Amino acid sequence: MSDVSRVFPEPPFAPEVIADLHAGALDDDVAAHVRSRLPQDPAAQQVLESLQATTAALNGLPAPDVVVPESVRAASEETLGRLEEAGPAPTEEAPEEDVAGPSRRFSAIWLVAAAVVGVFLGGVLVAVLMAPGQLTAPRAGQQVATADTAALLAAAHGPQSESLDANRLARCLLANRWGGKAVVGAGYLDYRGVPAQVILTPAGTPGRFDALVTTRDCDAGKPGTLAHAVVGE
Repeated sequence: MSDVSRVFPEPPFAPEVIADLHAGALDDDVAAHVRSRLPQDPAAQQVLESLQATTAALNGLPAPDVVVPESVRAASEETLGRLEEAGPAPTEEAPEEDVAGPSRRFSAIWLVAAAVVGVFLGGVLVAVLMAPGQLTAPRAGQQVATADTAALLAAAHGPQSESLDANRLARCLLANRWGGKAVVGAGYLDYRGVPAQVILTPAGTPGRFDALVTTRDCDAGKPGTLAHAVVGE
């Protein structure tokens, strides 16, 4: 096992950690740890109290009646009609060896269709439409080959030639929007020819872990994401 066993966030807490605490998204032991340290971080305590007050205020408000303007409804129906006649555009698959590139591409025509459906379902829509080839799955969602998972586990649990900074690993998780997760293993490796590191966090099932693979310089504001997978022993 690497010298990194369990890493919990410490004060001052990042806003993302407090938001996850308020939303109930943290593991029970991590949430208990954060709550026990809140008295040491008045700013974080104030953020949590503000979130709780906002939630309580919103829960007390009646749901507004939202009416889709007739002009928007007519334009949406016209767009859907054109999309149905045009059919789906062909998609392009990314090369398998391109770890940091897109793993899945969607045609612009179906993005527009999704936006139109959103108008009917929600009444109000905020959408971002991107040109073909620009919308990709998150890098943290890249597929990890079965043969690679054994290497990830070996790197995370094996002896390390150089120590890993637990605080930097915690900042790396935050940069990848994995804030608040406990680190149960970490290590360096070469991932598909790229100098990388792997960080293991609990997956919620005994013997299974979420493995995050990043570049070795991953830190606050620099996620360096390469891939992620659920691995098991």
